[in-house]
Amino acid sequence: MRAARPAGAPATVARAPRSGLLTFLALVFIALGGFATLVALLQVAVFNLFVPADLLVELAGAPEKVDEVPAAMRFLVLNLRAFAFFGFVFSVLTLVSAVGVLRRRDWGRLVLMALLSAGALLNTATAAFLVWLAFQPRLPAWLVPPEAAVSVPDAGAGLGQLALSSLVFAALLAGLVAYLHSRAVREEFDAF
Repeated sequence: MRAARPAGAPATVARAPRSGLLTFLALVFIALGGFATLVALLQVAVFNLFVPADLLVELAGAPEKVDEVPAAMRFLVLNLRAFAFFGFVFSVLTLVSAVGVLRRRDWGRLVLMALLSAGALLNTATAAFLVWLAFQPRLPAWLVPPEAAVSVPDAGAGLGQLALSSLVFAALLAGLVAYLHSRAVREEFDAF
């Protein structure tokens, strides 16, 4: 026989069933976030321990060749360590937010949505840049040296394929954001 609930004790609340898809997504992002964190940590270590700062300045272009290296490329090379650290932070945030999603914490869902949205925007911007680059009358020398046997249409087709894959990945990330923002998922998080 079941004992009666003592007077004043709170009634138990029935929890919503856990979505298998949401659990699967959380486990996938835990695995991806963990692996990406390890790789990013190794990148930070290599760039800080084995790549001298003067080498990065040399790679960015000697003063007499500054016009040959685009400003964006110089910026990326000169700030390589900062980008590696940003990748590490992004990976750790992905791992932590995925654990939050697995435990059905709303902050984890919101942080993961923000990270996926940032990824979708970055992929969309990348696709736009690649399309712009593909339609240039002549490709810049920093991308395809003049002595290379690559014609502009061949390179443009390759850039177009890369742009398409970036857009597909951006759509996938946007779809995951929409799923995490759906009413059913929000209700599941509200129940915990």
